[in-house]
Amino acid sequence: MSENPRIGQTASAPVHILPRLEWDMSEGQTLPADLGETWIPVTFLPEQSFDLQPSLPVLTLQLKLHLRDQTPPGELALDLFRLYTAVNRLELSQARAGLTPYDASCDLIPTGGTMRVSFTPIDPTGAAERLTTLAETINGTVNFDGFLGRPAWCITRCEAQVVGNGA
Repeated sequence: MSENPRIGQTASAPVHILPRLEWDMSEGQTLPADLGETWIPVTFLPEQSFDLQPSLPVLTLQLKLHLRDQTPPGELALDLFRLYTAVNRLELSQARAGLTPYDASCDLIPTGGTMRVSFTPIDPTGAAERLTTLAETINGTVNFDGFLGRPAWCITRCEAQVVGNGA
């Protein structure tokens, strides 16, 4: 392979201006004088307002989590992921589309504390019945570690309820 020192270099060259090309596609016919001009009447519509917010309340599954004393953040994060997985699988087992996280708040106190997390159903059809069933299942769980599939490091207890977040 040989190297050419001129490749990649630019140099000035003369400019060639090409002659103007005109195409006559009228085939000898006379063209209308207003060719290329359009006129369309403008109709002003009355102002309309509408609300894009859902008219029905958004139902959520709210979980109140009771935490161990001096909960390490990393272990709490892992427990929350496992909790979401378990609750979402429970929703999916009802042949539905699953849940998405909605909101979280934390009320930590020096000797343990509580944390609230909420989930909304992806499919709102029949959500009230499904979320009520999920809440009853979670509240009826005696062995919370078994619900998560393995021992929870930080969460000692979970209370579930269905909450409507206004329209």
